[in-house]
Amino acid sequence: REGGDRPRASEALSRAARQKIHLGDPGEALDLMKLAGSGAGEGALPRTRAMFRTIEAWAHASMGHGQAMRRTLGEAEELFVSDKGVGEHLSWMQMFDEADLYGMQALAYRTLAEHDPSAAPVAQAHAKRALALRNAERQRSQIFDHLSMASACFLGNDPEQADFYAR
Repeated sequence: REGGDRPRASEALSRAARQKIHLGDPGEALDLMKLAGSGAGEGALPRTRAMFRTIEAWAHASMGHGQAMRRTLGEAEELFVSDKGVGEHLSWMQMFDEADLYGMQALAYRTLAEHDPSAAPVAQAHAKRALALRNAERQRSQIFDHLSMASACFLGNDPEQADFYAR
């Protein structure tokens, strides 16, 4: 941030937040996302803010905070829809499309399903939508969608479907 590239600093913070969730520290991830949001400033496009909200939602899900996760995902959806494509998207935001929004929703609900198994079917629905929308050239993202789907099926007590999507 002190280098003058606030968007790049926000990107770095959002990536660090993702790692904190993977490492089991979602509280720290939320703190990092707060910094990322304030660092990006008021000029951040709605799509960027939507992506930030999906990471926050995932952190809430990691803590089992279903209501906060749902609220934050709702904010992400509203921001995403409000993005009119006006303005220049940052290079690292070029790829955050509708499939990514659904993919992150699937991940958040799948993560919540570890605390509340009733979230598993919602995770499956979002993962199916992400897979249907996903550009075939984005194989890495497809793999993550399949992993979300497989684990949501497993958490939802459907091992046959979990096996299908895991392969």
